[in-house]
Amino acid sequence: KKGVGALANNYQRGKSYRSDFFKCHAGIFHKYYVCSYCGRPLTKKTVTVDHLIPVHKVKRMGFGRFLLWINGIYNVNDTRNLVAACRKCNSRKSDKMGLWIVKGTFGRHLLYWILRDVLVVGLLIYTYITFHVPINAFLGSLLDKIKDFINTTM
Repeated sequence: KKGVGALANNYQRGKSYRSDFFKCHAGIFHKYYVCSYCGRPLTKKTVTVDHLIPVHKVKRMGFGRFLLWINGIYNVNDTRNLVAACRKCNSRKSDKMGLWIVKGTFGRHLLYWILRDVLVVGLLIYTYITFHVPINAFLGSLLDKIKDFINTTM
């Protein structure tokens, strides 16, 4: 019974997971973090530490435990299952998995956000050079198309 109880504790929210996260992830210049889901810059005071694979899902689902296991993680509070998040994303993610896990897995790496921004800027420059469209006009028409799409789908 002692072994089963110890195993069950691996699926409970720990008391020190936040401090464990900061010990293993010093941040940029030991001060700044990036939300793993949206890329928003955060300070140590504003960052929330999120369980990538949610505690609730690990407690209730075999699939959550399976995801931990295939990543070599045997405790839901392992720092490899923790990511920096802004309050908004942490609240929106809640105990969801799906694409949130994909976003968090890639977004935990600063290089992902740098490459994403470089690609966006490159696309804007390419569009300007190829079609001779001023960037602000291009962005304005793109935003209009997105608004139209949202209005027609709702």
